Amino acid sequence: MSAEKGKEELENRHLWNLMDGIKAPEPEPDMEMRFQGMLEHYKQTELDKRSYWKDFWSGLALLFAVRPQVQFAYSLVLIALGLGAGYLMNHKDSIKTKENEQLFALASQVKEMRKMMVVSLLENPSASERLRAVNYTGEMQRADQQVITALLTTLNEDQNVNVRLVTLDALAKFSGQPEVRAGLVSSITRQDNPLVQVAMANLMLKLQEKGSVAPLKELLGQQELNDAVRIKIEHTIGKLII
Repeated sequence: MSAEKGKEELENRHLWNLMDGIKAPEPEPDMEMRFQGMLEHYKQTELDKRSYWKDFWSGLALLFAVRPQVQFAYSLVLIALGLGAGYLMNHKDSIKTKENEQLFALASQVKEMRKMMVVSLLENPSASERLRAVNYTGEMQRADQQVITALLTTLNEDQNVNVRLVTLDALAKFSGQPEVRAGLVSSITRQDNPLVQVAMANLMLKLQEKGSVAPLKELLGQQELNDAVRIKIEHTIGKLII
């Protein structure tokens, strides 16, 4: 071991002797300048790091410092959003309401036009046009006084039996209105056609209108009354006075 150790020390000494013989290279002229540049870059990098963290912590501290203001601003934003949503909903409701009003106005106009058409066509010389006018009333849920008056006039005065029969059916639809029922009862004695008289008696029986008994009896007093109609009316009166 001592021989090997001595040999190693000898080799190391020889290596160092060889290194001593090597001349050190002369520094380049700009070496110092480059070194100073590297040193300044290092210093600036360290300053930038410190500045970044300083700004970060300063900003974070500022955020916590103004937290109440941030919360207040956030609350204002929420309130603004709520008001905006409410406005849009109300605006939507107002638009919907306006559309409903327009539809209602349009429906009223259509209803008024239909009424005027009925009244006008009932005065038309053509029986087919008068029949068409009566058929228009089938689209009405309720008849106003002008339409009722026009229909009763047609029932009492129209020269066409078919028009009068159709008109009686149209008035029957509105028999729930007191003025219509009263008009029908008053119309009994004004009917001179057997078909219309029988139809009138059937309607009074269907409506169980006891107020029609008196005018029906008055109709029985007419000597020219058709025998078949007389039997029908007597039967109707008997059913109504039970």
